[in-house]
Amino acid sequence: MKTLKDLYENHFGKVSQKWAIYFNQYEEKFSKYKKFPIKLFEIGIENGGSLEIYSKYFSDAELILGCDKNKNCEKLQYDETNIKIIIGDVNDEKIKNEVIKHSKFDIIIDDGSHGSPDTVSSFCNYFNYLKDGGLFIIEDLHCSYWERWGGGIFYPISSINFFKKLVDIINYEHWGVEKKKDWLLRGFSENYKINIENLELDHIHSIEFINSLCFIKKKPSEENKLGNRITAGKNAEVYPDALKLNNKPSPNLNESKNPWSNKDWSPEEEVALCQKNLELQEKKILDLEKDVEWTSRNAWAPTMIEKKIDGEYKYFYYFTAGQQVGVAVSDSPKGPFKDSGAPLISEKPRGINGGQNIDPDIFEDQQTGKNYLYWGNGFLAVVELNDDMTTIKSEN
Repeated sequence: MKTLKDLYENHFGKVSQKWAIYFNQYEEKFSKYKKFPIKLFEIGIENGGSLEIYSKYFSDAELILGCDKNKNCEKLQYDETNIKIIIGDVNDEKIKNEVIKHSKFDIIIDDGSHGSPDTVSSFCNYFNYLKDGGLFIIEDLHCSYWERWGGGIFYPISSINFFKKLVDIINYEHWGVEKKKDWLLRGFSENYKINIENLELDHIHSIEFINSLCFIKKKPSEENKLGNRITAGKNAEVYPDALKLNNKPSPNLNESKNPWSNKDWSPEEEVALCQKNLELQEKKILDLEKDVEWTSRNAWAPTMIEKKIDGEYKYFYYFTAGQQVGVAVSDSPKGPFKDSGAPLISEKPRGINGGQNIDPDIFEDQQTGKNYLYWGNGFLAVVELNDDMTTIKSEN
């Protein structure tokens, strides 16, 4: 009987790629399913070769279903009648409804984009459609350590950190605090805008990590509880009390006063909150590359003034860029600001050869109501502004 590795090494059809370490792991995990009419669902099929190989390996399979958002996968044709393809984003609601018409599945393999948001969303969307006794597999999990795929070794909401959290979910009965299981995943839910309220977390039986791979076994919830202690033997000279523990449950300790257990915010939620605060604090109000046509370099030394014009408050932002002085306008001091379309100061004053047109500042003369723009490095220059605050008076 050919192994999965044998089939890969002797395959001459559509291309498929797997890392070498996968084959022994898959052989160990898949062998029990080989002679059953299983349903297998693979997310991300690329050139489609894996579906051909799985169809041969699971020769009695009822369905080998693949889904890929690359429209070129429509070109893939198969002689095997049990292979089907769905084109689209697997986490799109319409595509999900197409997929789950075929459920429930015995094996789900996520070989999709490998980005943390997609990987976490795919698990949350499809774990409920895995049979009890089934396997949910995440491939190429090493991508969760790379920024390009929304990860990093210390990034709290990477996909690998999500699956590590499921280890805590398995041990929920020992937390000792009054929190629901899905509380622990709330940070992922908020960051990735996914619904986890109805996720069958109590059906997670085991999680196994191998280099770049994660296997999640699903079983009925009653099979996932610790159960009572079973004591064997009668001689307990070292620890006599051990005999009293027979058929006793694990102690239900109260950890409500443990500061490392009874937190209002998970680390993932704290990250999300910090990111939101940073966005508010560091919001970009003017982007040289996108918003300013006359230059895209060397921005610094801004100043701003509030003026009431035609009964409405306006905010004028004077800035240096490309050794010129510009002005942008907004209805709010928080922006966004719209550039006037041209530099306010582009040439040095008459008779000035050195120095730079930088470091603007604005002054409003309270006695006359006139407004003046000052600037210069190596010299000091001044012009009076018109009432619109964006143009220079002609007599300057």
